[in-house]
Amino acid sequence: MFRGDIPESFGKLVSLESLDLSSNNLTGPIPKSLESLSYLKYSNLSFNHLSGKIPSGGSFAKFIAQSFVGNEALCGDPRLQVPLCPVTAIHQSQTKKSRLLRILPPSILAAIFALGLLFVQLRYLRRNTRLSTDEASMTFASRRRISYDEVLQATNGLSPSNLLGAGCFGLVYRGTLSDGVSIAVEVFNLELEGALKSFKAECEVLRSMSIRHRNLVKIISSCCNLDFRALILEYMPNGSLESWLHLDILQRLNIMIDVASGLEYLHEGYSIPIVDRDLKPNNVLLEYGWGGFVSTRGDVYSYGILLIETFTGKRPTDEMFSAVESLKQWVEKSLPHAVRDILDTNLLSREELSATKLDCLSSILELAVHCCAELPEERMRTNDVLAKLNRIKTILEHMR
Repeated sequence: MFRGDIPESFGKLVSLESLDLSSNNLTGPIPKSLESLSYLKYSNLSFNHLSGKIPSGGSFAKFIAQSFVGNEALCGDPRLQVPLCPVTAIHQSQTKKSRLLRILPPSILAAIFALGLLFVQLRYLRRNTRLSTDEASMTFASRRRISYDEVLQATNGLSPSNLLGAGCFGLVYRGTLSDGVSIAVEVFNLELEGALKSFKAECEVLRSMSIRHRNLVKIISSCCNLDFRALILEYMPNGSLESWLHLDILQRLNIMIDVASGLEYLHEGYSIPIVDRDLKPNNVLLEYGWGGFVSTRGDVYSYGILLIETFTGKRPTDEMFSAVESLKQWVEKSLPHAVRDILDTNLLSREELSATKLDCLSSILELAVHCCAELPEERMRTNDVLAKLNRIKTILEHMR
């Protein structure tokens, strides 16, 4: 059994194609020098005692979570199922800056200070001008300001025990502010391509308009500090749709109508639609029983997949699906006459399915398939989806 650190010199093994150091007693960080191993195709560092940031360059960009499992002190890219490392990155940045200040001559420091004051004044004047001419920006500026220290305090230092889930660009933590307000903190992993752009886009939306809808999660504030970006969201205590899929037909339909209503507001309520394809059961939050809340993201295709998941209990990533047959194709071939064969077993066990109910379920899944059309222009508009679901709901309610 190997012990101690992984040698930096391993980065000089330029012809190395496979590295298996799993199930040892290795400690310390994973050497960044390993990123230079351009021929490395396989790496397994699982079940050791490694710590620190997982390298992200070179071959490490292709490695999966299983390569690092069993090392509780590792951090880095959320796709590797490890927490982010924001505190370390910020500390290093601050350390470098303090070293620079120690070696600069006093005259240069004075010049930098003067330029800094000028920059602050210009920013202040520019901000005041913008606020006076842009009423929507005033709405954004009036939002509660939450500092990085407050985020750390609220989430116990972004503790894994506070982790709620993962999104496209980072992790979401539960937190409690000093005044007792419960929040959800979406921390963006800025090393992921598109993460910073997504954060800026959401902040720009907040500056330019006030998004208010009963089926949309309320954004309380944002937090920016050096290499840290986060959105502060209203916390929904009843969990996500994924954990509530034991509901009956009408309850599930009501939730999906709420989700469609939120999407319609985002897609149709403004001259520029708000779209960001991250709609999934984990992002549909339930509050007070049956209110579906959607974060400001998602499109019709994702909604169609979500609709299929809600009534079949199957995921696109389930082992039964492959390149030969997808979740959508599996549903498509069963419609309209074999819909019972693809329904969630929890639905089948909860209630008697009459011919009318089966027709309604078939209509719901046919609508879902239309939402998942390959060509975007062939997908349904959200207002049409909402109208059809409401008609189906009326039929089901008359049967009670």
